Amino acid sequence: MLMTPSFHARGQLHIVGNLLDFLNDPGRDALLLSQARVAPHRSGGPLRSMSLPQISVRKQETVLLYLVEQEARAQIRLLARREPMILHTPLAILRGALPLSAEARSEDFLALVQTPFVVVTDASLFLLTETATPFPQQADILLIGRQHIQMYYPAPPPTTDH
Repeated sequence: MLMTPSFHARGQLHIVGNLLDFLNDPGRDALLLSQARVAPHRSGGPLRSMSLPQISVRKQETVLLYLVEQEARAQIRLLARREPMILHTPLAILRGALPLSAEARSEDFLALVQTPFVVVTDASLFLLTETATPFPQQADILLIGRQHIQMYYPAPPPTTDH
């Protein structure tokens, strides 16, 4: 399941080899989804939802990527240290944890991570756009298109109301 600035799609993601290596391979420009259901973010406009046997979505256009199958998410190996962060994209504001190396500074993570996708764990999403098809508001693992991160900062500790 993925979101771009203009549409969202659900389908079977075709992966060759290791998941993160495949997603971050600079030689692969697009993600291939089969049995895809594609819909514009807002219903009622000139574009309609459609089902297609196969679509290719350019990686650079992918803002959010959620792997529906737990088996696929389990393939992602993460660094042990996690920094709670708030991230802003054009489509959502996210609260989650960034897996970082022991020596990395959280404020430098975009400079350190040069891959197309950034992994966020324990993500909570606040969507800034309507979607015709529900997108998960909670995700144990979510991938964010690095170039779509507009702003990020440390997440304040959760408050407990008495």
